Amino acid sequence: MKKICFDKDRLEVGLSCFGKVLFYAQKDPKDFWIDKNVAEILNGNEIVRDGYKNEAFNSVGAVNWDENGTEYLNIRNEYQQKAKETELAGYYNFATSLREVAHNFEFHAEHMKDTYHNF
Repeated sequence: MKKICFDKDRLEVGLSCFGKVLFYAQKDPKDFWIDKNVAEILNGNEIVRDGYKNEAFNSVGAVNWDENGTEYLNIRNEYQQKAKETELAGYYNFATSLREVAHNFEFHAEHMKDTYHNF
């Protein structure tokens, strides 16, 4: 994939799309929340991580609108937990990206709280 994308001068786009695909990776056979081979790839490439982060947010779809932003906060908590586990496993770059995803969901929860009564 990298060679084909490089030859077509589309390596960055290809790597970002690859990151989106990696979002759907299975759980690791030894009970880590994501396959460790995938975690290693994500840890080592910022462009792939950016694709993963985009898919993490886009995969949520529509959420129930409430005055507390509950659904976004629940998702934030999930990503904060994944970030802790990922950092403990030694994937520091990937853990940082997961914290960014968590922060994005927190931002959307706060926006929902601020605008709930305007609808």
